[in-house]
Amino acid sequence: MVNNSKSEALKFTANFPLHFSQYANLIYSDLDKHVFKNEIRTPKYWNECVLFIIDSYHQDSKVVEFEDKTIFDKQDNNKVVVAFSGGLDSVYQALYLRNNGYDVTLLHVKNMNKYTNGQEAIAAKEFAERFNFNLETVDYHAVSKHKEWNENPFKTSLCYALCLDYCLHTGTRIISSGDDMRLNAVDTDLDNNFGDCKEVTELFFKNFNNITYLPVDDNIHKGMRLEYLSKNNARDYYYSTTTPGRLVKYLHDLNEKKFNVKLDKWCALSDRKDAMHCLLEYYYGDIDYPDNMIEHCWNKIAIGPDKNFFDKHLSLEKRIQNLVDY
Repeated sequence: MVNNSKSEALKFTANFPLHFSQYANLIYSDLDKHVFKNEIRTPKYWNECVLFIIDSYHQDSKVVEFEDKTIFDKQDNNKVVVAFSGGLDSVYQALYLRNNGYDVTLLHVKNMNKYTNGQEAIAAKEFAERFNFNLETVDYHAVSKHKEWNENPFKTSLCYALCLDYCLHTGTRIISSGDDMRLNAVDTDLDNNFGDCKEVTELFFKNFNNITYLPVDDNIHKGMRLEYLSKNNARDYYYSTTTPGRLVKYLHDLNEKKFNVKLDKWCALSDRKDAMHCLLEYYYGDIDYPDNMIEHCWNKIAIGPDKNFFDKHLSLEKRIQNLVDY
């Protein structure tokens, strides 16, 4: 059975009934412009979450709440659904949870990160097949081509709403992701990652009885997560780059030849994210990359608004610590 959801901003289809995501889809649409819609309708259980977003963006929108009495009964099982991008953190969490006795299903929203040009979905499928995970793929399509926010502030919440739908359909009562809940709202960029802050996530799940949100242990930094992937032979199965998907293989092969190294399959070594992961592999893993490649990586991340964290005037020890904390 294929279920469809559609709003002015996007539409998606899934192999399970859609309920919470229908409401989340409309909220996503209402928040999709730099000036939010004048009146935003939301189920009562998300009222505080939506108000927090409106206040944080200094908007004047009015919230109109309504009752949705859908409830989750108590279930005694170890089933968990992971909001799964296929990146480092969600791959780590999926492996960690299963290795610790959970029955894990991965839920991937195809084309939610459009720059990947479908490559992220391929990586998610390859990981699920290689490590024998159940994978639920939701197809996403933007309806409107006019996009004002780089990242809609309700984007992550929409993914969680799809997880709630999956839970309602399957008796799953635990939701997880690659988030470690360390990002505070005051430290976010409103145009990029506000929807990932811990306050939005906490308020999103606050009023759901019998649903548990399980984040990544915040004591496990990214270097340790990469080391865990190495121990589980999974380094070639996480999507590590923000490079446009159509260029990943070309730049991956080009940089392998340039530095005479073997790169992880989805590493193009062409952006800051790639460079950070390679540095973490070098300093915390078992990868002996050549000096000229390490210098290339440090130079790659020592640009942008946060370049002071990685400037060469800092000691190497301090730069590595900043990299871990970043």
